Amino acid sequence: MIPDAATRTKGVPAPLPYLRICACCYTALTLGLVYPLPALAQDPCPVTGLKVAEESRLDWKFPLLGSSPVEAPAALSEGYLSRAQKYNLYAPPENSPGPNSLVIFVSHADRPVGQLLCEPTCAAHGVLLAELIDQGNGKPLAHRVRAVLDVLDDVRRRYDVDPDRTYLAGYSGGGQVACKVALALPEYFGGVAAFGAAAMPIDREATLLHVRDRLSIAMIVGDHDPVYPLVADYAQPWWQGMGVRAAAQILPHHGHPMPGPDTFEAAFNWLEEGLAQRRAAAKQSPSSRIAGAPTRAQWSALALADAQAELAANQDPARIDLALTSLEGIANRWPDLPAATSAKKLLADYAARKPRPWETARDARRLQSLRLTADGLDRLAHRSGSQSAGQQPAYAAQAIQSLKRLKASSPEATSHAEIDARIADLEKIAAKRTATAIPINRVRFDMKGDVTLAEGIEHLRAALARIGYEVVIDEQTLRDAGVDLDKPCKPRLQGVELDAIEGRFLRPAGVKLQRKGRVVSFVPVSPKESPANR
Repeated sequence: MIPDAATRTKGVPAPLPYLRICACCYTALTLGLVYPLPALAQDPCPVTGLKVAEESRLDWKFPLLGSSPVEAPAALSEGYLSRAQKYNLYAPPENSPGPNSLVIFVSHADRPVGQLLCEPTCAAHGVLLAELIDQGNGKPLAHRVRAVLDVLDDVRRRYDVDPDRTYLAGYSGGGQVACKVALALPEYFGGVAAFGAAAMPIDREATLLHVRDRLSIAMIVGDHDPVYPLVADYAQPWWQGMGVRAAAQILPHHGHPMPGPDTFEAAFNWLEEGLAQRRAAAKQSPSSRIAGAPTRAQWSALALADAQAELAANQDPARIDLALTSLEGIANRWPDLPAATSAKKLLADYAARKPRPWETARDARRLQSLRLTADGLDRLAHRSGSQSAGQQPAYAAQAIQSLKRLKASSPEATSHAEIDARIADLEKIAAKRTATAIPINRVRFDMKGDVTLAEGIEHLRAALARIGYEVVIDEQTLRDAGVDLDKPCKPRLQGVELDAIEGRFLRPAGVKLQRKGRVVSFVPVSPKESPANR
Protein backbone atom coordinates (compact mmCIF):
# COMPACT_ATOMS: atom_id res chain seq x y z
CA MET A 1 0.00 0.00 0.00
CA ILE A 2 1.31 3.46 -0.84
CA PRO A 3 1.67 5.09 2.53
CA ASP A 4 -0.39 8.01 3.71
CA ALA A 5 2.18 10.78 4.13
CA ALA A 6 -0.16 13.58 5.09
CA THR A 7 0.57 16.91 6.71
CA ARG A 8 -1.30 19.02 9.19
CA THR A 9 -0.15 22.24 10.84
CA LYS A 10 -0.40 24.05 14.13
CA GLY A 11 -2.54 27.04 13.31
CA VAL A 12 -1.45 27.22 9.67
CA PRO A 13 -3.68 25.64 7.00
CA ALA A 14 -2.00 23.18 4.64
CA PRO A 15 -2.07 24.00 0.91
CA LEU A 16 -4.55 21.13 0.46
CA PRO A 17 -6.76 19.81 3.27
CA TYR A 18 -4.71 17.23 5.13
CA LEU A 19 -3.03 16.37 1.83
CA ARG A 20 -4.86 13.06 1.63
CA ILE A 21 -5.30 13.28 -2.13
CA CYS A 22 -4.20 10.44 -4.40
CA ALA A 23 -4.86 9.34 -7.96
CA CYS A 24 -6.88 6.32 -6.94
CA CYS A 25 -9.47 8.45 -5.13
CA TYR A 26 -9.92 10.68 -8.15
CA THR A 27 -10.19 7.89 -10.69
CA ALA A 28 -12.60 5.83 -8.64
CA LEU A 29 -14.99 8.78 -8.60
CA THR A 30 -14.68 9.71 -12.27
CA LEU A 31 -14.47 6.30 -13.91
CA GLY A 32 -18.21 5.68 -13.92
CA LEU A 33 -18.84 9.03 -15.64
CA VAL A 34 -16.67 8.04 -18.60
CA TYR A 35 -17.31 4.31 -18.96
CA PRO A 36 -20.13 2.91 -16.80
CA LEU A 37 -19.41 -0.29 -14.91
CA PRO A 38 -21.82 -3.15 -15.60
CA ALA A 39 -22.42 -5.82 -13.01
CA LEU A 40 -19.96 -8.67 -13.29
CA ALA A 41 -22.84 -11.15 -13.18
CA GLN A 42 -23.86 -9.95 -16.65
CA ASP A 43 -20.45 -10.55 -18.21
CA PRO A 44 -20.44 -13.24 -20.91
CA CYS A 45 -18.58 -16.49 -20.22
CA PRO A 46 -16.00 -15.51 -17.59
CA VAL A 47 -14.75 -17.95 -15.00
CA THR A 48 -15.01 -15.72 -11.95
CA GLY A 49 -13.39 -16.07 -8.58
CA LEU A 50 -10.78 -18.68 -9.53
CA LYS A 51 -8.38 -19.41 -6.69
CA VAL A 52 -4.65 -19.81 -7.14
CA ALA A 53 -3.97 -23.50 -6.58
CA GLU A 54 -0.35 -23.29 -5.44
CA GLU A 55 2.22 -20.72 -4.42
CA SER A 56 3.97 -19.29 -7.46
CA ARG A 57 7.10 -21.02 -8.69
CA LEU A 58 8.06 -17.78 -10.45
CA ASP A 59 10.55 -15.25 -9.10
CA TRP A 60 8.30 -12.74 -7.34
CA LYS A 61 11.16 -11.63 -5.07
CA PHE A 62 13.33 -9.98 -7.71
CA PRO A 63 10.99 -7.05 -8.54
CA LEU A 64 10.81 -6.22 -4.84
CA LEU A 65 14.37 -6.89 -3.66
CA GLY A 66 16.59 -6.58 -6.72
CA SER A 67 17.95 -10.05 -5.93
CA SER A 68 16.58 -13.59 -5.82
CA PRO A 69 17.32 -15.09 -2.39
CA VAL A 70 16.13 -18.49 -1.22
CA GLU A 71 13.94 -16.86 1.40
CA ALA A 72 12.42 -13.39 1.29
CA PRO A 73 12.07 -11.17 4.37
CA ALA A 74 9.00 -12.19 6.33
CA ALA A 75 7.57 -8.67 6.04
CA LEU A 76 7.04 -9.14 2.30
CA SER A 77 4.67 -12.05 2.86
CA GLU A 78 2.95 -10.85 6.02
CA GLY A 79 -0.81 -10.97 5.53
CA TYR A 80 -0.64 -12.59 2.09
CA LEU A 81 -1.64 -16.15 1.18
CA SER A 82 -1.13 -17.35 -2.37
CA ARG A 83 -3.99 -19.85 -2.22
CA ALA A 84 -6.36 -17.12 -1.08
CA GLN A 85 -5.67 -15.00 -4.17
CA LYS A 86 -8.60 -14.89 -6.60
CA TYR A 87 -8.83 -13.80 -10.20
CA ASN A 88 -11.28 -13.75 -13.08
CA LEU A 89 -10.38 -15.65 -16.24
CA TYR A 90 -11.83 -15.16 -19.70
CA ALA A 91 -10.63 -18.16 -21.65
CA PRO A 92 -11.46 -21.15 -23.84
CA PRO A 93 -11.78 -24.59 -22.18
CA GLU A 94 -8.71 -25.85 -20.37
CA ASN A 95 -6.21 -27.86 -22.39
CA SER A 96 -7.08 -25.94 -25.54
CA PRO A 97 -4.44 -26.05 -28.29
CA GLY A 98 -1.59 -23.71 -27.58
CA PRO A 99 0.57 -21.88 -27.13
CA ASN A 100 -1.89 -19.22 -25.99
CA SER A 101 -1.48 -15.48 -25.76
CA LEU A 102 -2.29 -14.06 -22.31
CA VAL A 103 -3.09 -10.63 -20.89
CA ILE A 104 -2.96 -10.10 -17.12
CA PHE A 105 -4.66 -6.91 -15.98
CA VAL A 106 -3.90 -5.09 -12.73
CA SER A 107 -6.63 -2.70 -11.63
CA HIS A 108 -6.36 0.46 -9.56
CA ALA A 109 -9.30 -0.77 -7.46
CA ASP A 110 -10.07 -3.97 -5.57
CA ARG A 111 -12.94 -4.57 -7.96
CA PRO A 112 -11.52 -5.79 -11.30
CA VAL A 113 -12.26 -3.49 -14.23
CA GLY A 114 -9.92 -4.95 -16.83
CA GLN A 115 -12.75 -6.74 -18.60
CA LEU A 116 -14.21 -3.37 -19.63
CA LEU A 117 -10.98 -2.34 -21.29
CA CYS A 118 -9.51 -5.61 -22.55
CA GLU A 119 -12.19 -8.29 -23.03
CA PRO A 120 -13.44 -7.23 -26.50
CA THR A 121 -9.91 -7.36 -27.91
CA CYS A 122 -9.02 -10.60 -26.13
CA ALA A 123 -12.23 -12.26 -27.33
CA ALA A 124 -11.67 -11.13 -30.90
CA HIS A 125 -8.07 -12.39 -30.99
CA GLY A 126 -8.54 -15.59 -28.93
CA VAL A 127 -6.39 -14.26 -26.09
CA LEU A 128 -6.65 -15.39 -22.47
CA LEU A 129 -7.51 -12.55 -20.07
CA ALA A 130 -6.84 -12.81 -16.33
CA GLU A 131 -7.59 -9.95 -13.95
CA LEU A 132 -6.68 -9.76 -10.29
CA ILE A 133 -9.36 -9.46 -7.62
CA ASP A 134 -8.95 -7.47 -4.41
CA GLN A 135 -5.50 -6.09 -5.29
CA GLY A 136 -6.19 -2.38 -5.73
CA ASN A 137 -4.07 0.61 -4.80
CA GLY A 138 -4.83 0.19 -1.12
CA LYS A 139 -2.99 -3.13 -0.91
CA PRO A 140 0.74 -3.43 -0.13
CA LEU A 141 2.96 -3.32 -3.17
CA ALA A 142 4.57 -6.64 -2.22
CA HIS A 143 1.16 -8.31 -2.19
CA ARG A 144 0.22 -6.91 -5.59
CA VAL A 145 3.52 -7.94 -7.20
CA ARG A 146 3.26 -11.42 -5.74
CA ALA A 147 -0.37 -11.75 -6.81
CA VAL A 148 0.57 -10.98 -10.43
CA LEU A 149 3.09 -13.82 -10.45
CA ASP A 150 0.82 -16.19 -8.54
CA VAL A 151 -1.87 -15.66 -11.18
CA LEU A 152 0.59 -15.96 -14.07
CA ASP A 153 1.88 -19.28 -12.75
CA ASP A 154 -1.63 -20.55 -12.07
CA VAL A 155 -2.76 -19.78 -15.62
CA ARG A 156 0.40 -21.45 -16.93
CA ARG A 157 -0.51 -24.61 -15.00
CA ARG A 158 -3.91 -24.63 -16.74
CA TYR A 159 -2.87 -23.61 -20.26
CA ASP A 160 0.05 -23.69 -22.63
CA VAL A 161 1.07 -20.02 -22.49
CA ASP A 162 3.54 -18.32 -24.83
CA PRO A 163 5.90 -15.93 -22.94
CA ASP A 164 6.52 -14.02 -26.16
CA ARG A 165 2.80 -13.16 -26.26
CA THR A 166 2.21 -12.70 -22.53
CA TYR A 167 1.40 -9.09 -21.71
CA LEU A 168 0.86 -7.16 -18.50
CA ALA A 169 -1.59 -4.29 -18.51
CA GLY A 170 -2.82 -1.98 -15.79
CA TYR A 171 -4.58 1.26 -15.11
CA SER A 172 -3.30 4.08 -12.87
CA GLY A 173 -1.68 2.50 -9.80
CA GLY A 174 -2.27 -0.89 -11.39
CA GLY A 175 -0.26 0.31 -14.39
CA GLN A 176 2.63 1.13 -12.08
CA VAL A 177 2.53 -2.40 -10.66
CA ALA A 178 2.38 -3.89 -14.16
CA CYS A 179 5.45 -1.87 -15.16
CA LYS A 180 7.36 -2.81 -12.03
CA VAL A 181 6.86 -6.53 -12.66
CA ALA A 182 7.41 -6.49 -16.42
CA LEU A 183 10.53 -4.29 -16.25
CA ALA A 184 12.08 -6.51 -13.56
CA LEU A 185 11.16 -9.82 -15.23
CA PRO A 186 11.11 -9.29 -19.01
CA GLU A 187 11.90 -12.99 -19.42
CA TYR A 188 8.26 -13.82 -18.56
CA PHE A 189 6.61 -11.21 -20.79
CA GLY A 190 6.49 -9.77 -24.26
CA GLY A 191 5.30 -6.32 -23.28
CA VAL A 192 3.43 -4.04 -20.91
CA ALA A 193 0.62 -1.56 -21.51
CA ALA A 194 0.35 1.15 -18.85
CA PHE A 195 -2.82 3.27 -18.91
CA GLY A 196 -2.54 6.50 -16.94
CA ALA A 197 0.91 5.51 -15.68
CA ALA A 198 4.56 5.95 -16.68
CA ALA A 199 7.09 3.15 -17.10
CA MET A 200 9.97 4.79 -15.28
CA PRO A 201 13.63 4.09 -16.14
CA ILE A 202 15.49 1.32 -14.30
CA ASP A 203 19.11 1.22 -13.20
CA ARG A 204 19.76 -2.55 -13.23
CA GLU A 205 22.00 -2.78 -16.28
CA ALA A 206 21.74 -6.54 -16.78
CA THR A 207 17.95 -6.45 -16.61
CA LEU A 208 17.89 -3.52 -19.02
CA LEU A 209 19.59 -5.70 -21.64
CA HIS A 210 16.69 -8.18 -21.64
CA VAL A 211 14.17 -5.34 -21.54
CA ARG A 212 15.80 -3.92 -24.66
CA ASP A 213 15.89 -7.25 -26.45
CA ARG A 214 12.33 -8.44 -25.85
CA LEU A 215 9.99 -6.04 -24.08
CA SER A 216 7.62 -3.61 -25.79
CA ILE A 217 6.46 -0.74 -23.56
CA ALA A 218 3.22 1.08 -24.33
CA MET A 219 2.20 4.10 -22.25
CA ILE A 220 -1.28 5.50 -22.84
CA VAL A 221 -2.13 8.81 -21.15
CA GLY A 222 -4.45 11.73 -21.69
CA ASP A 223 -3.01 15.12 -22.52
CA HIS A 224 -4.70 16.42 -19.34
CA ASP A 225 -3.49 13.54 -17.17
CA PRO A 226 -1.15 14.59 -14.32
CA VAL A 227 1.27 11.83 -15.40
CA TYR A 228 1.44 13.11 -18.99
CA PRO A 229 4.61 15.24 -18.49
CA LEU A 230 6.51 12.27 -17.03
CA VAL A 231 5.58 10.13 -20.01
CA ALA A 232 6.18 12.71 -22.75
CA ASP A 233 9.24 14.49 -21.35
CA TYR A 234 11.06 11.74 -19.51
CA ALA A 235 9.96 8.09 -19.73
CA GLN A 236 9.33 7.66 -23.46
CA PRO A 237 12.51 9.52 -24.60
CA TRP A 238 14.62 7.63 -22.06
CA TRP A 239 13.46 4.17 -23.13
CA GLN A 240 13.74 4.96 -26.80
CA GLY A 241 17.18 6.49 -26.31
CA MET A 242 18.34 3.27 -24.61
CA GLY A 243 17.19 1.22 -27.59
CA VAL A 244 13.99 -0.14 -26.05
CA ARG A 245 10.85 -0.52 -28.15
CA ALA A 246 8.66 2.03 -26.38
CA ALA A 247 5.82 4.24 -27.51
CA ALA A 248 3.42 6.71 -25.93
CA GLN A 249 -0.16 7.21 -27.10
CA ILE A 250 -1.44 10.61 -26.05
CA LEU A 251 -5.22 10.81 -25.88
CA PRO A 252 -6.43 14.32 -26.81
CA HIS A 253 -8.77 16.16 -24.44
CA HIS A 254 -8.50 13.29 -21.97
CA GLY A 255 -7.64 13.34 -18.28
CA HIS A 256 -6.92 10.44 -15.95
CA PRO A 257 -10.09 8.31 -16.37
CA MET A 258 -9.69 4.88 -17.95
CA PRO A 259 -10.20 4.94 -21.73
CA GLY A 260 -12.43 2.63 -23.76
CA PRO A 261 -11.66 -0.73 -25.39
CA ASP A 262 -10.63 0.74 -28.74
CA THR A 263 -7.60 2.19 -27.03
CA PHE A 264 -6.57 -1.21 -25.72
CA GLU A 265 -7.08 -2.73 -29.17
CA ALA A 266 -4.54 -0.30 -30.62
CA ALA A 267 -2.08 -0.95 -27.78
CA PHE A 268 -2.43 -4.73 -28.09
CA ASN A 269 -1.82 -4.66 -31.84
CA TRP A 270 1.30 -2.54 -31.31
CA LEU A 271 2.61 -4.98 -28.66
CA GLU A 272 2.07 -7.87 -31.06
CA GLU A 273 4.22 -6.15 -33.70
CA GLY A 274 7.30 -6.75 -31.52
CA LEU A 275 6.87 -10.54 -31.63
CA ALA A 276 9.53 -11.23 -34.28
CA GLN A 277 12.13 -9.24 -32.33
CA ARG A 278 11.39 -11.19 -29.14
CA ARG A 279 11.65 -14.56 -30.84
CA ALA A 280 14.92 -13.62 -32.50
CA ALA A 281 16.36 -12.53 -29.14
CA ALA A 282 15.30 -15.82 -27.54
CA LYS A 283 17.20 -17.78 -30.18
CA GLN A 284 20.30 -15.71 -29.51
CA SER A 285 19.94 -15.87 -25.71
CA PRO A 286 17.72 -18.71 -24.38
CA SER A 287 17.85 -17.34 -20.83
CA SER A 288 16.04 -14.19 -21.99
CA ARG A 289 12.82 -16.22 -22.43
CA ILE A 290 11.48 -18.27 -19.53
CA ALA A 291 8.50 -20.46 -20.42
CA GLY A 292 8.61 -22.85 -17.49
CA ALA A 293 9.55 -22.43 -13.85
CA PRO A 294 13.29 -23.12 -13.51
CA THR A 295 14.86 -23.23 -10.08
CA ARG A 296 17.31 -20.56 -9.01
CA ALA A 297 20.19 -22.89 -9.86
CA GLN A 298 18.76 -23.76 -13.27
CA TRP A 299 18.03 -20.17 -14.27
CA SER A 300 21.41 -18.85 -13.10
CA ALA A 301 23.21 -21.69 -14.93
CA LEU A 302 21.26 -20.94 -18.11
CA ALA A 303 22.16 -17.23 -17.88
CA LEU A 304 25.81 -18.13 -17.26
CA ALA A 305 25.88 -20.40 -20.31
CA ASP A 306 24.50 -17.58 -22.47
CA ALA A 307 27.16 -15.13 -21.26
CA GLN A 308 29.95 -17.68 -21.72
CA ALA A 309 28.77 -18.45 -25.26
CA GLU A 310 28.68 -14.73 -26.06
CA LEU A 311 32.26 -14.28 -24.83
CA ALA A 312 33.47 -17.31 -26.76
CA ALA A 313 31.85 -16.21 -30.01
CA ASN A 314 32.67 -12.52 -30.09
CA GLN A 315 35.64 -10.21 -30.29
CA ASP A 316 33.38 -7.20 -30.75
CA PRO A 317 33.96 -4.94 -27.71
CA ALA A 318 30.29 -3.98 -27.57
CA ARG A 319 29.19 -7.63 -27.41
CA ILE A 320 31.83 -8.40 -24.78
CA ASP A 321 30.54 -5.48 -22.73
CA LEU A 322 27.01 -6.91 -22.85
CA ALA A 323 28.22 -10.37 -21.83
CA LEU A 324 30.18 -8.94 -18.89
CA THR A 325 27.15 -6.91 -17.85
CA SER A 326 25.13 -10.14 -17.82
CA LEU A 327 27.78 -11.75 -15.61
CA GLU A 328 27.51 -8.84 -13.17
CA GLY A 329 23.75 -9.38 -13.09
CA ILE A 330 24.22 -13.08 -12.27
CA ALA A 331 26.64 -12.28 -9.45
CA ASN A 332 24.26 -9.73 -7.94
CA ARG A 333 21.03 -11.70 -8.37
CA TRP A 334 22.16 -15.15 -7.18
CA PRO A 335 25.30 -14.42 -5.09
CA ASP A 336 25.14 -17.74 -3.20
CA LEU A 337 25.04 -20.04 -6.23
CA PRO A 338 27.87 -21.70 -8.23
CA ALA A 339 26.93 -19.67 -11.31
CA ALA A 340 27.73 -16.48 -9.40
CA THR A 341 31.13 -17.87 -8.39
CA SER A 342 31.92 -18.67 -12.02
CA ALA A 343 30.65 -15.25 -13.12
CA LYS A 344 32.91 -13.48 -10.63
CA LYS A 345 35.93 -15.44 -11.83
CA LEU A 346 35.24 -14.47 -15.44
CA LEU A 347 34.75 -10.83 -14.46
CA ALA A 348 38.07 -10.82 -12.58
CA ASP A 349 39.79 -12.39 -15.59
CA TYR A 350 38.52 -9.71 -17.97
CA ALA A 351 39.25 -6.93 -15.46
CA ALA A 352 42.90 -8.00 -15.40
CA ARG A 353 43.30 -7.96 -19.18
CA LYS A 354 45.03 -5.15 -21.06
CA PRO A 355 43.82 -3.43 -23.12
CA ARG A 356 40.10 -3.49 -22.30
CA PRO A 357 38.34 -1.97 -25.32
CA TRP A 358 34.94 -3.11 -24.09
CA GLU A 359 35.15 -0.51 -21.34
CA THR A 360 34.71 2.17 -23.99
CA ALA A 361 31.39 0.59 -24.98
CA ARG A 362 30.36 0.32 -21.33
CA ASP A 363 31.22 3.95 -20.60
CA ALA A 364 29.32 5.11 -23.69
CA ARG A 365 26.23 3.15 -22.62
CA ARG A 366 26.33 4.62 -19.13
CA LEU A 367 26.90 8.13 -20.44
CA GLN A 368 23.88 7.73 -22.68
CA SER A 369 21.73 6.79 -19.68
CA LEU A 370 23.01 9.79 -17.72
CA ARG A 371 22.45 12.12 -20.66
CA LEU A 372 18.90 10.90 -21.23
CA THR A 373 18.10 11.26 -17.53
CA ALA A 374 19.47 14.81 -17.40
CA ASP A 375 17.67 15.78 -20.60
CA GLY A 376 14.36 14.42 -19.34
CA LEU A 377 14.59 16.21 -16.01
CA ASP A 378 15.64 19.38 -17.83
CA ARG A 379 12.51 19.21 -20.00
CA LEU A 380 10.34 18.69 -16.92
CA ALA A 381 11.98 21.68 -15.22
CA HIS A 382 11.15 23.89 -18.20
CA ARG A 383 7.61 22.61 -18.70
CA SER A 384 4.86 25.11 -18.01
CA GLY A 385 1.20 24.54 -17.24
CA SER A 386 -0.94 23.37 -14.37
CA GLN A 387 0.30 19.77 -14.58
CA SER A 388 3.79 20.88 -13.54
CA ALA A 389 2.82 23.73 -11.24
CA GLY A 390 5.22 24.01 -8.32
CA GLN A 391 7.35 21.05 -9.40
CA GLN A 392 9.79 22.81 -11.73
CA PRO A 393 12.28 23.82 -8.99
CA ALA A 394 12.49 20.22 -7.74
CA TYR A 395 12.98 18.86 -11.25
CA ALA A 396 15.60 21.55 -11.88
CA ALA A 397 17.52 20.52 -8.77
CA GLN A 398 17.47 16.87 -9.85
CA ALA A 399 18.54 17.83 -13.38
CA ILE A 400 21.48 19.80 -11.95
CA GLN A 401 22.64 16.75 -10.00
CA SER A 402 22.38 14.57 -13.12
CA LEU A 403 24.27 17.10 -15.22
CA LYS A 404 27.04 17.30 -12.64
CA ARG A 405 27.40 13.52 -12.76
CA LEU A 406 27.36 13.65 -16.55
CA LYS A 407 30.12 16.26 -16.55
CA ALA A 408 32.22 14.23 -14.12
CA SER A 409 31.81 11.12 -16.27
CA SER A 410 32.23 12.76 -19.68
CA PRO A 411 35.73 12.61 -21.21
CA GLU A 412 34.86 15.32 -23.72
CA ALA A 413 36.02 18.65 -22.34
CA THR A 414 34.19 20.42 -25.16
CA SER A 415 30.86 19.35 -23.69
CA HIS A 416 31.64 20.75 -20.24
CA ALA A 417 30.95 24.35 -21.23
CA GLU A 418 27.54 23.36 -22.58
CA ILE A 419 26.76 21.46 -19.37
CA ASP A 420 27.83 24.45 -17.25
CA ALA A 421 25.50 26.72 -19.25
CA ARG A 422 22.60 24.34 -18.74
CA ILE A 423 23.31 24.14 -15.01
CA ALA A 424 23.36 27.94 -14.75
CA ASP A 425 19.98 28.11 -16.50
CA LEU A 426 18.51 25.41 -14.26
CA GLU A 427 19.82 27.12 -11.14
CA LYS A 428 17.59 30.08 -11.98
CA ILE A 429 14.57 27.76 -12.05
CA ALA A 430 15.66 25.98 -8.87
CA ALA A 431 15.88 29.35 -7.13
CA LYS A 432 12.20 30.06 -7.81
CA ARG A 433 10.93 28.43 -4.67
CA THR A 434 7.48 29.15 -3.45
CA ALA A 435 7.16 31.99 -0.99
CA THR A 436 4.38 30.15 0.86
CA ALA A 437 6.47 27.39 2.39
CA ILE A 438 5.17 26.38 5.80
CA PRO A 439 7.80 26.24 8.56
CA ILE A 440 8.81 22.61 9.07
CA ASN A 441 8.38 22.86 12.85
CA ARG A 442 4.69 23.70 12.33
CA VAL A 443 3.93 20.60 10.28
CA ARG A 444 2.96 17.10 11.35
CA PHE A 445 3.23 14.03 9.15
CA ASP A 446 1.43 10.72 8.88
CA MET A 447 3.29 7.91 7.12
CA LYS A 448 1.78 4.45 7.05
CA GLY A 449 2.05 1.53 4.69
CA ASP A 450 4.13 -1.32 3.30
CA VAL A 451 6.60 0.14 0.80
CA THR A 452 10.16 0.01 -0.35
CA LEU A 453 12.54 2.63 1.04
CA ALA A 454 12.58 4.34 -2.39
CA GLU A 455 8.79 4.59 -2.43
CA GLY A 456 8.70 5.96 1.10
CA ILE A 457 11.28 8.60 0.20
CA GLU A 458 9.38 9.57 -2.94
CA HIS A 459 6.13 9.97 -1.03
CA LEU A 460 7.86 12.11 1.60
CA ARG A 461 9.38 14.19 -1.22
CA ALA A 462 5.93 14.81 -2.68
CA ALA A 463 4.53 15.84 0.73
CA LEU A 464 7.40 18.30 1.32
CA ALA A 465 7.05 19.73 -2.18
CA ARG A 466 3.38 20.41 -1.55
CA ILE A 467 4.13 22.59 1.44
CA GLY A 468 6.71 24.65 -0.44
CA TYR A 469 10.05 22.85 -0.16
CA GLU A 470 12.51 21.92 -2.88
CA VAL A 471 13.68 18.35 -2.41
CA VAL A 472 16.95 16.97 -3.79
CA ILE A 473 17.39 13.20 -4.11
CA ASP A 474 20.27 11.55 -5.96
CA GLU A 475 19.39 7.85 -5.94
CA GLN A 476 22.70 6.80 -7.48
CA THR A 477 24.67 8.53 -4.72
CA LEU A 478 22.54 6.75 -2.12
CA ARG A 479 23.04 3.38 -3.81
CA ASP A 480 26.78 3.98 -4.18
CA ALA A 481 26.91 4.57 -0.42
CA GLY A 482 25.29 1.17 0.18
CA VAL A 483 21.73 2.34 0.84
CA ASP A 484 19.28 -0.41 -0.12
CA LEU A 485 16.50 1.58 -1.77
CA ASP A 486 14.61 -1.63 -2.54
CA LYS A 487 14.45 -2.57 1.13
CA PRO A 488 10.86 -3.28 2.27
CA CYS A 489 9.67 -0.95 5.03
CA LYS A 490 6.59 -0.70 7.19
CA PRO A 491 6.38 2.90 8.45
CA ARG A 492 3.76 3.34 11.15
CA LEU A 493 4.09 7.03 12.01
CA GLN A 494 1.19 9.29 12.85
CA GLY A 495 1.15 12.95 13.80
CA VAL A 496 4.95 13.24 14.03
CA GLU A 497 7.43 15.98 13.16
CA LEU A 498 9.94 15.63 10.33
CA ASP A 499 12.69 14.90 12.86
CA ALA A 500 10.80 11.80 13.92
CA ILE A 501 10.40 10.71 10.30
CA GLU A 502 14.15 11.08 9.90
CA GLY A 503 15.06 9.35 13.16
CA ARG A 504 12.60 6.46 13.02
CA PHE A 505 12.31 5.83 9.27
CA LEU A 506 15.23 7.28 7.31
CA ARG A 507 18.34 7.02 9.51
CA PRO A 508 17.90 3.31 10.37
CA ALA A 509 17.95 2.73 6.61
CA GLY A 510 21.14 4.80 6.14
CA VAL A 511 19.61 8.09 4.97
CA LYS A 512 19.54 11.49 6.64
CA LEU A 513 18.14 14.91 5.79
CA GLN A 514 20.11 18.09 5.22
CA ARG A 515 18.10 21.31 5.36
CA LYS A 516 19.20 24.68 4.06
CA GLY A 517 16.43 27.22 3.81
CA ARG A 518 13.70 25.74 1.66
CA VAL A 519 15.96 23.03 0.23
CA VAL A 520 15.78 19.55 1.78
CA SER A 521 18.35 16.99 0.59
CA PHE A 522 18.32 13.24 1.16
CA VAL A 523 21.93 12.13 1.68
CA PRO A 524 23.69 8.98 2.97
CA VAL A 525 24.45 8.62 6.66
CA SER A 526 28.20 8.61 7.23
CA PRO A 527 29.76 5.50 8.83
CA LYS A 528 30.34 7.42 12.08
CA GLU A 529 26.66 8.36 12.23
CA SER A 530 25.43 4.83 11.57
CA PRO A 531 23.32 3.41 14.43
CA ALA A 532 25.57 0.34 14.37
CA ASN A 533 28.58 2.49 15.35
CA ARG A 534 26.96 4.44 18.14
